[in-house]
Amino acid sequence: MAGFTPENSLVVHWDGKLIPDLTGKKKVDRLPILVSFRGKSKLLEVPKLPSGTGDAQAQAVLATVF
Repeated sequence: MAGFTPENSLVVHWDGKLIPDLTGKKKVDRLPILVSFRGKSKLLEVPKLPSGTGDAQAQAVLATVF
């Protein structure tokens, strides 16, 4: 996130997706995490999750944002 220094409040968005792994042999849970401000959006990260639970999603969002 070098050079990314917003001066206003941000809104965090996330939505879990079950997509093929890079190997293409199995599907994995991924969590796109974005922030938006003044009509613009920035993708922060798309981590692989150990499971699709709400707890795993919350931990991934917090690790990305903080």
